[in-house]
Amino acid sequence: MRDWKSIIKYSDSEKIILGPFWSSGDNLKAVAGDLYELTKNIEYDCIATAESKGIVFAAPVAAMAGKPFLLFRKLGKISSNNGATVGIEFSNWRNSPDGIEIESYLLKEGMKVLFIDDKIERGCTLKAANTLISERGGKIVACICIGNTYGTDKIDSIPVYSLL
Repeated sequence: MRDWKSIIKYSDSEKIILGPFWSSGDNLKAVAGDLYELTKNIEYDCIATAESKGIVFAAPVAAMAGKPFLLFRKLGKISSNNGATVGIEFSNWRNSPDGIEIESYLLKEGMKVLFIDDKIERGCTLKAANTLISERGGKIVACICIGNTYGTDKIDSIPVYSLL
């Protein structure tokens, strides 16, 4: 694994700055590989994320792992063929109204989900996704991310693993 702390920087307010990181194809390839390495000791059925930046990291890891990929979208963005979606509203890390939704047929009883995101700041999206998944009998078994400024290695009893 690379020394990501020397590549990805924090701002004065402890926010992770990914801007310079995005400009390198080598960094994107390497971070996907390192995130995949973090998954190897986790038992899961599928990988999930919420739009938007999480997609950049979760989709390649799902492909490397040969696992299904679930995408939580912003509320009102899904144009489902059967119209059956489930969603939840919450306050995001800026304390602004936010929400996510997913097509309900994708959430299955007993499924073990690995959630991947670029960064965890307050865990709002992770908690919201966990609510929707657990209401349908599934479980988020772990979260992996590039950076975790939340300050703990668990959020609502979900283990959080970070490259930083």
